[in-house]
Amino acid sequence: MALLAVFAVLVALRAFAILFLLAFIVRPVRTCPACLTGATVPVYRRVLLLTGRRFEWRWCPSCGWQALTRRVSS
Repeated sequence: MALLAVFAVLVALRAFAILFLLAFIVRPVRTCPACLTGATVPVYRRVLLLTGRRFEWRWCPSCGWQALTRRVSS
């Protein structure tokens, strides 16, 4: 039973480390990095509400690029 608890803690630590690093890897984007001309539009994704509105999904209507980005604070 103790071994199971140790594995559960290790899995939880790994998930926390991945989410912590994700906050630094994902960058805020307002203009499209693919076509460099178009402004991106935020797209509503229900799953991203779990992040506390720190991340958003953005889409470029001119070239079709889409990705997860960090929300730009206004």
